[in-house]
Amino acid sequence: MLVLTRADVEELLVERRIAPDHLAEVMPGIRRDLEDLVRIESVSADPARAGEVRRSAEAVAELFRA
Repeated sequence: MLVLTRADVEELLVERRIAPDHLAEVMPGIRRDLEDLVRIESVSADPARAGEVRRSAEAVAELFRA
């Protein structure tokens, strides 16, 4: 689970020059994407779960392409 402290967010705002208004605008979508990802099984040694693991990888790849 990714947890950002206030200091982390402030550092991101300075380093990446992210406008606070823009951050507030995009955070609900980011949270929704992360909530969707954690619902997909992403690690398993069970061959029967390979489809879910692949679906997780594809979902992450799609987010990176977006």
